[in-house]
Amino acid sequence: MKLTNLKIYHKLNTHFNEITNPQINPNVIARSIAFGIFIGTLMPVGLQSIVVIPLAGLFRLNIVIAYGSTFITNPITLVPIYYIGFYLGSILTGFNLSWNDFEIILNNPSLSNIIDLGTEALIIYLVGFG
Repeated sequence: MKLTNLKIYHKLNTHFNEITNPQINPNVIARSIAFGIFIGTLMPVGLQSIVVIPLAGLFRLNIVIAYGSTFITNPITLVPIYYIGFYLGSILTGFNLSWNDFEIILNNPSLSNIIDLGTEALIIYLVGFG
């Protein structure tokens, strides 16, 4: 029995061709990238994947493109993005976040870390990134 005669081979080949040669509307690609970047800057690093995959499917976006676009916050861009978000949130709310608190968030950028710093840090985060 040849491998090319198997049904599973044809299914895998079809899915592989869909990924490598997508016949996607450019509008969907643009919306998927925008949505991925939005989630990438809005959510803490640990929650991005958990949130973007089901929501991209729900909004009929390309899940692979949306997921890949969340990586706008990578180790190189994390510090400036978080600094600008927290700085903007501090200005808009009038609350202050010390540099030590900001370092705690940078060492482990998770929502639980932000919540542990108190409600002011959470409000600054939500306003600055929302």
